[in-house]
Amino acid sequence: MKRLLLTLLLFASPLLAEELPKRLYGSWQFTGTAGEAVIGELTITKDYVAYGSSLNGVCSDSYKVKRLKDDNDYPDNLVEDTIGYISYRTYRLILDNPENCVHKDDTLQISFEQIPMGKFKNIYPDEPKFINKINLVTYISGKVTGWYSNGFRLSEYIRKPWSWGEI
Repeated sequence: MKRLLLTLLLFASPLLAEELPKRLYGSWQFTGTAGEAVIGELTITKDYVAYGSSLNGVCSDSYKVKRLKDDNDYPDNLVEDTIGYISYRTYRLILDNPENCVHKDDTLQISFEQIPMGKFKNIYPDEPKFINKINLVTYISGKVTGWYSNGFRLSEYIRKPWSWGEI
């Protein structure tokens, strides 16, 4: 009984390790409504993040991770009407040298919807199995400078021209 209780407590209170889930690593595409997005593509590795577009410039920098409290409200309350049964997991990537970047953003905030584990409505896995889209908010000195919703993963199939087949 004690073992079951300890297991449930471990799942109920996720580890506070300041590390991103492995499924966030890779490249993500963001689209803009006014032509080319300021952040067209975001690439995250364990050691660095690179983001930007050919029109607006690209930034690459190392970062530190800070996990924020899981929340049922959309990140930073940028959307007023949220669905109560959805929970968002949010991480802030605090850039080490933002002054060297074209955009001057010092923080990138990444959020994604969490899927509960089975019958447990408020218990989420530490390492999510599926992250299909992410939301990105950028900051300079704590002030929101950009909001990019619905970033989707660029698959290896899309990224390699040789996989497009014979033309």
